[in-house]
Amino acid sequence: MSRDINDLSTQTRIRALEVQRITEEAGYPILIYCTYRSPDEQACLYRQSRTRGEINAKIESLRGRSMTNLADAIERVGPQAGVVGNHVTMAGPGESWHQYRCAFDAVPIISGKLAWSIGSEDDDDYPRVQAAWDTYGLACEYAGLQWAGHWTRFKEMPHAQSERAGNPLKVLPLEQITAI
Repeated sequence: MSRDINDLSTQTRIRALEVQRITEEAGYPILIYCTYRSPDEQACLYRQSRTRGEINAKIESLRGRSMTNLADAIERVGPQAGVVGNHVTMAGPGESWHQYRCAFDAVPIISGKLAWSIGSEDDDDYPRVQAAWDTYGLACEYAGLQWAGHWTRFKEMPHAQSERAGNPLKVLPLEQITAI
């Protein structure tokens, strides 16, 4: 997975830089830690914590839509041993805007530490962490990005994307999907 902001499309890179500027000026700098992901990298994330049945269903779904290359990626990466717990992503290979260079993941930095989660209201840092994530979300929206912290089905606080559509496989032509 890339952290290089230059791996983003020009439009998404400009917007990401705007988000960095806004959050920095507000006192809540961010670290952009994921930009481009290959289909194999997305397949690894997708397979984490999924049952064999879920994985087989995704493979068959992709094959049924003539997306054999994406189905092959899920098989090629193999099991992600030792990974249990919540899903990291709902998106299989081809289903994330990261693969089209139109999305990035970032985390606020507070007092030199990455603020991965908001935590509970009992934590001393809760107000600052909440403010940092709120600032990040507002900056994304101001820059014209869709912030996944507002998604209803699966909130993904670090994720921002320049595309409004949720799943690229539902809006892009097969030729463009195959090209990734």
